[in-house]
Amino acid sequence: MSGEAVIGVVGRDVPIEVFDAVGARVRRLDALPRGAAGPAFADAFAEAGEILGTGIDPDATATLAHVLADPSGLDAIVLCSDADATQRLYYALRELARREHDRGLPPVHLADVLHLPRASSLAYTAAEVARLQDALGDWTGRRPSAGDVADAARARGQVRRALWLLADLRPAISGADFALLRARADELAPEAALVALREAVASARRSSPADLPRIALTGSSQWGPAVVERIEQCGVRVVADDCAGGALGLELDVREPSVDGIAERAWRDGQSAHRGSALERAASLAVRAERAGAAAIVSYARRRDDAAMWEVGTLRAATALPVVVVHEQAAGDIDLSVLRGGLEQIGMLR
Repeated sequence: MSGEAVIGVVGRDVPIEVFDAVGARVRRLDALPRGAAGPAFADAFAEAGEILGTGIDPDATATLAHVLADPSGLDAIVLCSDADATQRLYYALRELARREHDRGLPPVHLADVLHLPRASSLAYTAAEVARLQDALGDWTGRRPSAGDVADAARARGQVRRALWLLADLRPAISGADFALLRARADELAPEAALVALREAVASARRSSPADLPRIALTGSSQWGPAVVERIEQCGVRVVADDCAGGALGLELDVREPSVDGIAERAWRDGQSAHRGSALERAASLAVRAERAGAAAIVSYARRRDDAAMWEVGTLRAATALPVVVVHEQAAGDIDLSVLRGGLEQIGMLR
């Protein structure tokens, strides 16, 4: 393959360091606009719904629609097992690529990262990350040295630390701006991502925190700023979150800059709504929300994203902060009338 390979990525368990090590560019398919206009996307969305069925997170349907509408520019797609919907999307893409060659779909790979606290799960995950590196080598024609992998692991660690620092600077930076930078960071080379993040950190440090009611966000994944931006249109500021695609896991470093070290970090990074402990997630978010000065927690969940809905009771038991529930939402959107009603009920908005 000549030139820079562009690999579509879906899910939070895909280790970006391995892409950096082979010089591949990541395109986050789960961060593409969910309300894309135009007949091509509308037709593709309808077809994606027929392929995946109705009993699935609509975010997966939107991701498949983007690929069906325009697979050009992608040399491969890598997905993970971070949620049942992501796994179903993988199987659908794999079968479409295998059976319907005229669609021009790229090869598809599953990085099956496990999170159970067992040596066998860690060993399996290490094998999966090594297998992903081999697949990337096949697609790009580049076999990274141990030094390449170590450099990539260290550089991506710097990006995560910069994002973690920026996350703590909310509300001097809006939640939507943080979400945008978080999604873009995976798609940029580490050096470019660090430049953008350091500029954002410096700007936030020069700014005064916005004088707005503060909330924390939990629930469905947030790759990109669309939902957070809508939430902040209500006159509040998102200052903390534990969402996949948000601040979740940014504090975890690679302990050893190697393929096994990258796998070990991915194995530890399992506290998402779909794969983590509800008790541990609730306790952690309660601390983050209170430390950030949040006056309430918003639990946002897309339709069919049941894992995000199951945590509400545990969360309410873990914190004295009120929890506003906004569930059964469309991909990339939130019903502001429901959100405003919930915030008014607890006295945050008038």
